Amino acid sequence: PDGYLLREVLGAGGFGEVFRAYDPVRGIEVAYKRLRLGRLYDGVRAARLLASARLELEAARRLRHPGVARVYELGQRPDGDAYVVQQLVRGPSLRARMAAGDGPADPREVCLMLAAVARALAALHAAGVVHRDLKPENVRLDEDGRPVLIDFGIAHLEGFGRGLDPEAVLGTLAYMAPEQARGRRVDARADLYALGVIAYEWLGGQLPVRWDEAAPLEERLRVISLQRPEPLA
Repeated sequence: PDGYLLREVLGAGGFGEVFRAYDPVRGIEVAYKRLRLGRLYDGVRAARLLASARLELEAARRLRHPGVARVYELGQRPDGDAYVVQQLVRGPSLRARMAAGDGPADPREVCLMLAAVARALAALHAAGVVHRDLKPENVRLDEDGRPVLIDFGIAHLEGFGRGLDPEAVLGTLAYMAPEQARGRRVDARADLYALGVIAYEWLGGQLPVRWDEAAPLEERLRVISLQRPEPLA
């Protein structure tokens, strides 16, 4: 589809699938993410979301930073679905690195890795792009073990702007700043909030803010807003 040869499913969720694909024009393998906008929104809403995301992704296309995955294309299919084509980062996720080994994390490793993530975020923010979905699964390690940000600038295509919709925020709520979880406008500070959550989780072995998964979404949002994390020390 769209001129790409899909070779392997890398992941799937409620909003679409990610494939390892071959780009015959560039002669390289890429990550092809299909977003099911046509099934979630009417045509006008889907077009508006795509136009909003295009502004950031076009800015990201001009960005050249080793810690930020290249963006090659953003398009819309005849059925209303959208697709994003990005650099394929072949290494494991940061989540896999965080889970490796026994005992407490090495603070030096954590600080060096997250400093590299912070530098990549700084480059992304300087280009006018907010990631909006920073979490360990969206940081992948390249062949040299360096972190690379993926899936940035497309979070609002996947429903994060729909307010208190459990399907829109379920799964990544733990890394969302309160204003983002409530569907409000966010800026680069939301990414720094998520980076702080990752740092706390990696060093402390648990999330800074925890709630009953069976609790209503409003209760979980209240916990995010009001609960003070236990100091790492």
